Amino acid sequence: MNAQTGKTIAAGAVIGAAVGAGAAVLMAPGQGQQVRAKISEAVDLLKEKGAKLKETGLEFAGKSQEIAGVIKDSLAVIKEIQADVQAAKEEIKTGVQQFKAKADTDLENIREAASSTSASTSTSTPVM
Repeated sequence: MNAQTGKTIAAGAVIGAAVGAGAAVLMAPGQGQQVRAKISEAVDLLKEKGAKLKETGLEFAGKSQEIAGVIKDSLAVIKEIQADVQAAKEEIKTGVQQFKAKADTDLENIREAASSTSASTSTSTPVM
């Protein structure tokens, strides 16, 4: 929520409270001076509550901005971690492919050596 939205909500609440208080005072039974005293009390109360509401709204807006900043920073860190993980993944993949290629080559060399050893022992004549 941005600061403008917080101010709009606060203004709506203050206006609603003022209309409600005014209607309550005007509808209440009483004569001249009593009505004016009630109106004065209602206005004082409204000023007090309005100031508190404004302060609360501004605090809320400030906290909202702070939270938005933390979220933005967190997303940046997550993107960095994601890039690091992707790089590590590629490095591991390359290492595994190189290991597999070397293992295949070594296996082929072992097979050839075994084959030539087997061939040379089967063609040689036994000594008696």
